[in-house]
Amino acid sequence: MNISAAEAQKVTAYTGTILNIANGSVTIDDGVITYGASEYAYTGIPEVTVTGVTTENQIKIESGVSAKVTLSDVSIDLSQAEIGAAFEIVDNSAGNVTVTLEGNNLLKGSSGSAGLQKNGTEEGVGTLTIQGSGFLEAVGGYASAGIGGTYGN
Repeated sequence: MNISAAEAQKVTAYTGTILNIANGSVTIDDGVITYGASEYAYTGIPEVTVTGVTTENQIKIESGVSAKVTLSDVSIDLSQAEIGAAFEIVDNSAGNVTVTLEGNNLLKGSSGSAGLQKNGTEEGVGTLTIQGSGFLEAVGGYASAGIGGTYGN
């Protein structure tokens, strides 16, 4: 996402604040992290820590974006929602994403969506690395993987 100079004045620089998923979805795009109604600018590869409990918000990494996301005692249960994956890396993204686990974490997708969605068939698809000493329970909705593809992918 490229932003204009006027829009840049509305965006705060990201300083590594811990983001509570209960207060809004987290979307990492090219140069901008959207958290609820706020936007934060970053350079390089963003390092984001997410905590909290929600049944309505999600984490999303846009196409081509590399990111490092720490899940620290996160519970995202979208099984009763019509939102999609609890943690979505856009299909065929060339970005490389590292997820670090701290504590106990739950990612549960809605019907037809993965808990942690990462799939793609195109050349140059980026990687997903999961590391850390924490625990992850990833549960897909109807006909979907816990970690991987959505219904039909």
